[in-house]
Amino acid sequence: MTIRMARPEEYSQVLDFYYAVSESMAACPNRPTWRQGVYPVMEDLIGDLFIAVQENEGIIGAVLVNNHQGKGYETGEWTLKTDKVAVIHLLAVSPDIRGKASPGSCWRMRGTVFAIGQKSFAWIRW
Repeated sequence: MTIRMARPEEYSQVLDFYYAVSESMAACPNRPTWRQGVYPVMEDLIGDLFIAVQENEGIIGAVLVNNHQGKGYETGEWTLKTDKVAVIHLLAVSPDIRGKASPGSCWRMRGTVFAIGQKSFAWIRW
């Protein structure tokens, strides 16, 4: 598995990946509320978009990191008072690899995000 920044020409594939994950989780109580053509759309992919790619399988994971703090963040009782905050958005793993990937795969993706985020931001919010 390789974790890397998505290239702009891959963004439409990433959107398709998000919609497929959302559709596969339609019956799950903790499913994402993503709707094709509504959220996410191309404009939502602004920031550091990371993808996990598996040889012969394509995109198997994705996550977006930026400083957009959605509605409700402003009322949070945050320890660190700064606008230099990285926020994790659109974290998804392919249903085809759940339970099959190596145990460290998710931690590797998380570690990559944290390493990049710490270069540009003072804090990372999940």
